[in-house]
Amino acid sequence: MNVGQPYQMNKAKGRWQRKLATALSVVPFVWLLATSAPAAITDTVVATGQSQGQTLTSTATVNVTVAPANPGLSFVKTATPHDGGDGSLDVNDTISYSFTLKNTGNVTLTDVMVSDPQVTIVGAAIPSLAPGQSDSTTFSAVHTITTADLIAGSFNNTATAKAKAAAGTNPSVTSTAPTDLTVVSSMTFKKAGVLNMGPDGRADVGDLITYQFTVTNTGPSP
Repeated sequence: MNVGQPYQMNKAKGRWQRKLATALSVVPFVWLLATSAPAAITDTVVATGQSQGQTLTSTATVNVTVAPANPGLSFVKTATPHDGGDGSLDVNDTISYSFTLKNTGNVTLTDVMVSDPQVTIVGAAIPSLAPGQSDSTTFSAVHTITTADLIAGSFNNTATAKAKAAAGTNPSVTSTAPTDLTVVSSMTFKKAGVLNMGPDGRADVGDLITYQFTVTNTGPSP
């Protein structure tokens, strides 16, 4: 039985009401939200039929308020230093990065990408990220520590995550993960002297003492 088309019914009034209510309850309605503006949807269905030569009609109305599109993206960048086991970050030690992205909005995001001008990002754009879905494995990066980093005392870089939204504003967020590079320095200093006693074989006024100085860097940093 299709709502809106005539159909045969029982003459009993109660029976008609039950059939009509059943007919109205099975009508599907689908709304596809295409804009970011709030939407108030009113859907009215009319059912008609014949009984004893009379045309009977009944209507049912449903009001639905649809939330506006609200794209959202959270982004966390995590740094993990690798000191080679000596307890100090030195030249040629590394810092690895992981990136966690989450769709915090109510619309699906596409082409989710991470960029960082100071490191090389490994990983292709995420094709689709549904509301509530997160990803922490697609993107990664590694930075090799340089002398300039140690002189600066830290390596501080900012990554940016961007995505496209079907409706609303395309989200773009940043995340920073600074790494402290405190230099651990130590050295030893030795002084040695040699007396030149001259041909007489004894120390006299005017004889020379020659000194040698040795400085050794005993720390892990330059």
